[in-house]
Amino acid sequence: MAQDTVRIGLSDLVAFILKTDTKGNLAYGAPFKVAPAVSASIAPETSDDSFYADDIALISNRTVSAITVELETADIPDDVQAKLLGLQIDQNGVLLDNINAQAPQIALAFRSLKSNGKYKYVVLYKGAFGTSDEDYATKEESATFQTTSITGTFLPTVFSGDWRASVNEDSESVEQATIDTWLTKVYGATSTDPVDPTDPVE
Repeated sequence: MAQDTVRIGLSDLVAFILKTDTKGNLAYGAPFKVAPAVSASIAPETSDDSFYADDIALISNRTVSAITVELETADIPDDVQAKLLGLQIDQNGVLLDNINAQAPQIALAFRSLKSNGKYKYVVLYKGAFGTSDEDYATKEESATFQTTSITGTFLPTVFSGDWRASVNEDSESVEQATIDTWLTKVYGATSTDPVDPTDPVE
């Protein structure tokens, strides 16, 4: 009998830039760290479609139209913001927010510590983040910690229709290799570029 658990943590936010999503190929670039995680909210938006006949609903179908993901993190480094949001860093090291910037589609992976000391692993396959509001406040007698929030919209892949995959490492059927590679390769993809040795993810 499986042990009762609750999720008590969130860590190891990793992103992979989506290179190809077709019926026969789902390919990603190398993984890169996002930032230390504070919270993640995943909210699927569903639509209900019904077929009516004889004044009653004979068939009802619920579909997922989009998935809103909001991340709260510590400061996201400039080079990571550039990757996530499609921004440029100029020759003086200045990050430029441009109205014509196009954020790339990415996969997002992370893990959540459970009350039994094991982890739940999650990957969202295809989405893009946008620029979010920023709040600044003066330093007072007691520190007010100011976090970063970014919001993105995720969709199912063309490759399989999947939009999320998850696994508990204490599941009896999961293979250890699946857990060991979750944060370095996109599970179920046809290919993921190898980890850049200058940007380790673990």
